[in-house]
Amino acid sequence: MPRVVLIGAGDHARVLVDTLEGTAACQLYAVLDKDDAHAGSTLQGLPILPESSTLNNLREQGVSHFVVAVAGPRQASLRRQLFQQALQAGLQPWTVTHSTACISTRARLGAGVQLLARCVVNTGARLQSNVIVNTGAIVEHDCHIGPHAHIAPGVCLAGGVRVGTGAHIGVGAVVKEYVSIGDQALVGAGAVVIHDVPAQAVVAGIPAKPLRIRGAA
Repeated sequence: MPRVVLIGAGDHARVLVDTLEGTAACQLYAVLDKDDAHAGSTLQGLPILPESSTLNNLREQGVSHFVVAVAGPRQASLRRQLFQQALQAGLQPWTVTHSTACISTRARLGAGVQLLARCVVNTGARLQSNVIVNTGAIVEHDCHIGPHAHIAPGVCLAGGVRVGTGAHIGVGAVVKEYVSIGDQALVGAGAVVIHDVPAQAVVAGIPAKPLRIRGAA
């Protein structure tokens, strides 16, 4: 049975532990955290190990797979960085699928995607690597979700929506069919998006309107 580590010891990691404990497909080995002060404690029964000194030694301990366990509107760059570091350490991404997730057999899933409780991914959808489809989110037919993007709880993406690399669609947002969300864009919680969103833009409201560009003063 594959041994899996979680990278990150925050709240999202707790959700992932619950999800992965519900399957017999893998063995959870430990949680890695960048704060070495947390080493020696536990997260929901799993030991927390220091990320900096442990990642490159995990293969020797029989660990073969990893899950990036950080999330949130400002975490896309960190999630991408951790994903690449784990690959470089010789580990493989583990796909997380909750037992209540409804996933079409005609959807295409990239490496290390996370499909959480009661989410829906419909026919023709394409999810690239390290994507999160969080609790109760709906990804309708023919959507294309770029790598490291996060579709937050309760989001509804209508058919044919495109979400760029590292974008974050906030809790409960709705995106109209065939709208494109640019790379690293952020859609605010509860927004209703009816027009394309440029890369790195922050939008919110009903209908969603631009607020600023991420990283701009």
